[in-house]
Amino acid sequence: MPNPKEFIEALTELGLNTYEAKVYFTLVSEGITTAKYLSEITGIPYGKVYEIINSLSSKGFAMLLPSKPLKCRAASPKEILKIIKKRTQEKYNYIEKQIISRLESIFAEAKEANEPSTAVWMITGRSNNMKKIKELIEISEKEINMYLTENGFSRLVFL
Repeated sequence: MPNPKEFIEALTELGLNTYEAKVYFTLVSEGITTAKYLSEITGIPYGKVYEIINSLSSKGFAMLLPSKPLKCRAASPKEILKIIKKRTQEKYNYIEKQIISRLESIFAEAKEANEPSTAVWMITGRSNNMKKIKELIEISEKEINMYLTENGFSRLVFL
């Protein structure tokens, strides 16, 4: 019998919890079996096994057989993977459609709104400041806001 640990990890990646993965792996390995036998092999409490079998059945991983005592068998791993792949692709397509149709326009609007409309300059040195102020005055179209000391303001007026 192959090492169940690697298969159980793979099955949990498909969305099964650890107990469900153990039971499904056992069903695949053993064929048709009872809840009592599953409990003995997996070490899962007998009462919990019924809950797990029903969960696997609702997810399509197991089939319940009409018998006394209740027996079940695993669904084909190949068929299950086809179904999961189809569901996953449909879910991805839906999410992609939602993101592109709704979030992309919101993103574009927010990007435009967050573009800076003003520039902040921090220039050191008297001659560098004067050069930049002259340049800004020459190219300004609307307004220039400056924060200056009193001494800086008197130099600007002189300029």
